[in-house]
Amino acid sequence: ATRVNASGLIETVATGVPRLEYPLVNGVVNGCPSLLLEPASTNLITYSNDTISGWGGFNYGGSSLTEQFGVLSPEGSNNATRLTYTSSGSGGALLTTNITLVANAEYTLSFYAKNISGIKQIRLDLRNSSSSGVSGSSTTLTNEWQRYTQTYVMDGSTNRGVQIRLLDSEFSGDRIFDMWGIQLEQSGYATSVIPTSGSAVTRVADTASGSG
Repeated sequence: ATRVNASGLIETVATGVPRLEYPLVNGVVNGCPSLLLEPASTNLITYSNDTISGWGGFNYGGSSLTEQFGVLSPEGSNNATRLTYTSSGSGGALLTTNITLVANAEYTLSFYAKNISGIKQIRLDLRNSSSSGVSGSSTTLTNEWQRYTQTYVMDGSTNRGVQIRLLDSEFSGDRIFDMWGIQLEQSGYATSVIPTSGSAVTRVADTASGSG
């Protein structure tokens, strides 16, 4: 399981070790740690850090989107993805990862992102590759790594997934931004980061004993 350490970085904690998580305010540690105890949860996104692997997408209307994996992440490693979008003024770009979801269920999407340059708006929906599904709201990024969360109620279908949308009709302009730790949970809230690299991953529930 993961925590935020005293340096403000995401780190993995071994089984049997208490997760003492430090609070972050505007990306900076501010205060004493607290013991993190969470229920079991599954990250349904199979590639949480690398949107090149396990994700598909397309550009249209003359716009273009390129991806570079291996930039510095909130983990302090070079395992985030940089996305560079060039606007045409009439087009857009989509990145999708389709997953079998539960119809009418509640899901929470969370992700880390930071703006590098250009327009700061992006949008993430629960849609499939044909853009059918539930729409989210636009997110305004900052120039520092921050975690963003959105909660959705699925529609009546089960063939959906996360869709990253960059549309000139909503917010036109070039932009470069980094993403890491994309997570989709069947829950009404986001839990701590569950990294994935090829399959969904479940974190078992925390338990505490021997407190004295």
